Amino acid sequence: MGKLNRRKFCACGCGTVISPTATWAAGHSQRGINCCLMPPKPIPNHHECACGCGKLVASDRMYYYHHQICSGRKRKNSIPIPNHHECACGCGELIDSDKVFKHGHNNRGNHPAEESREKMRGPKSDIVRINMKVAANRPEVGLKKSIALKITNAKPEVHERRSQALKEVGARPEVIARRLATVTITNAKPEVHERRSKAVTEAQNRPEVKNRRVVTLKKTLTKPDVKARRREIAKEFNARPGVKENKRRIMKEKWQDPEFAKMMWDSQCRFPNKPEQFWTEVLPERYPQLEWEYTGDFSFIINGKSPDFVSKKYKLVIEFNGTWWHRNDIPGEREGIFAEKGWKTFIINEVEMQDMEKLYQRLDQFCIINAL
Repeated sequence: MGKLNRRKFCACGCGTVISPTATWAAGHSQRGINCCLMPPKPIPNHHECACGCGKLVASDRMYYYHHQICSGRKRKNSIPIPNHHECACGCGELIDSDKVFKHGHNNRGNHPAEESREKMRGPKSDIVRINMKVAANRPEVGLKKSIALKITNAKPEVHERRSQALKEVGARPEVIARRLATVTITNAKPEVHERRSKAVTEAQNRPEVKNRRVVTLKKTLTKPDVKARRREIAKEFNARPGVKENKRRIMKEKWQDPEFAKMMWDSQCRFPNKPEQFWTEVLPERYPQLEWEYTGDFSFIINGKSPDFVSKKYKLVIEFNGTWWHRNDIPGEREGIFAEKGWKTFIINEVEMQDMEKLYQRLDQFCIINAL
């Protein structure tokens, strides 16, 4: 403002601002006062600037550019324009009579009250929030968001940056502790445990999941290091005191169930071997009155065991022991198991079939004493 006050105008009266040390504007010294005071040619919809400089301005304005402050304050000798008045902010601009401020001038020099600031800083109004929710729930908006998100996530740098940030956050001790506490509280709820177990069961019963697990399990079990590790673990586990007795007791209880026995038989796909086929033909012919039946196919269970041949009429059992399959049997174990239920047992060892006459004598004596 001080610089503007020190300026002066050209002596010819044209209104051009010149430096304080000069008298005329460039080239105006030859004009003469009479020439400069000649009235300008009229221009439609224009009038002279209200500051008195003589410049023409449009009819909707009062001053030429910044001439309203050329003397340090607004000129009072303003030229009135019909249906116009000055802007209420004090800028000097002329506006229509039906308006108070020029566009954008209503907040000039005004500081918003504290309530207005709180409203601007605070949450949006209910109507705005409702409109935003409605807009966000539109299908086309959701589709655009999902497409944009997929495009962004597909960028390698975004994926790498996000994974790195997640790793850094997840490695913090407070995050790990909070996560463990949340998981413990959640898993302790009965409905969560039930829902999770149900979901796992449904997933495991899917055919594609079963096939995938079978393929993966076969590949894993065929690895030499896995086989060796499984053998070591089994040996260490079976060497513990009471493990074999407990497993024997559990299997004995399971074999009491005919359905379990039939399932085991079907899974093993067992058939009578040649010696069993031989005795299947000989026993009914030699002892027809005893009604011998082959039950080595788990069709008949006694105290959790499946005998090879039985005579249900007289509660007699014949067991055929192959040299290889029964090499680790405890002598008298099978007889004791069947005797608990009141059955009498005769054991035929594979090596005894080399002398059939002696074997027939022993078998005849067993059948005569216990049945005939």
